[in-house]
Amino acid sequence: MYRKASKLKIKRITEKINQLKEKISLKFPEYRKQKASGTENAIHLAETARIKKTDILLDPFGGPGFSSVIAMHFNPKKIITVDYTYSDKSQPNPNELQKELNTPKKIFPIAGNSESLPLKTASIDKIISCPPYNYRYAEREKQEKVIEKIVPELKRVLKKNSTITLIVPVYWELRFMPFMGFDLQKEIKLDEKSKIMHFKTNNK
Repeated sequence: MYRKASKLKIKRITEKINQLKEKISLKFPEYRKQKASGTENAIHLAETARIKKTDILLDPFGGPGFSSVIAMHFNPKKIITVDYTYSDKSQPNPNELQKELNTPKKIFPIAGNSESLPLKTASIDKIISCPPYNYRYAEREKQEKVIEKIVPELKRVLKKNSTITLIVPVYWELRFMPFMGFDLQKEIKLDEKSKIMHFKTNNK
């Protein structure tokens, strides 16, 4: 069975993450940018992905690691995060959060590029991520192309019957996904600016 968070659990996770932000942001100001709504959205992201105990997850746009740390509360087997910033020790990564949470090491940050993932073929069960974007509609096409460019690599590392779950701007459509092996299963509006898009491999 997948792990669904109760309202109480969501509240506890949110409180813990918000306390953590205050502490970590003294060392890494980047964490101050994470709003409370972002924490709740990341919880919804993890819920929509229907995480199982046996799942190995990937976040190809790992960044500071909030999505991964929250997904860890849904008890997957392992979470791999990839981001080019991890090679810079002055930049935050999920390990900083894990240390403060004092939790078992389940998140493994890798310095790398999502266009060429340093992972074996068919080694990932699910992908969850909040890709980099802004809310300028005029730049929608340019931003969507960032995703289109890496989809073949995401498909390579995913196992059959796997999923990709993303938080994206409400105006993104990602119409290229079915032609690249992924069918839209669910679309959930989070707020006026963002939504979740949940895809499953169609094994074409």
